[in-house]
Amino acid sequence: IAQIQQLMGNIAALQNTIQQQNAVIQQLQNQQPGGNSGSITRGPKMAAPPFYDGSMATCEAFINACWIYIAAKPHEFQDVTAKIMWILSYMQTSMAQQFRDSFLTYMNLNEYQTEFIQVTLGAFGNPNKQATTILELTTMKQGTKSAEEHVQLFKQ
Repeated sequence: IAQIQQLMGNIAALQNTIQQQNAVIQQLQNQQPGGNSGSITRGPKMAAPPFYDGSMATCEAFINACWIYIAAKPHEFQDVTAKIMWILSYMQTSMAQQFRDSFLTYMNLNEYQTEFIQVTLGAFGNPNKQATTILELTTMKQGTKSAEEHVQLFKQ
């Protein structure tokens, strides 16, 4: 009988703990805006850029509006292509639409992909592979001796 009373006391204590934890959970849920537990923080609501028609007068403002939105919502853009496509989606009339259509056609050409690779290599690649290779060979060392010293020792 003493064990049963002890178990009943333990059950009552556990029920009390559960009620306290439920109260804490309720308080935390009430603190979250909109009750969205586990959601990604979206940041402030941002104005989308205006649709662009190709006007010189509004070009810079359009570009700046796009950059502001992209900077404020980076989670919405997985890569550069997503950013480009999003910007192009706001070019819907007049000269901007013609530019968009031409650009989309050009992006699908092998020339664009080849040019992209060439521009990337030009910006980041080795401009003089032969000179770099010669430098690497002449400064190559094994242990404390240069490659040239090893060659001379081998010839003896």
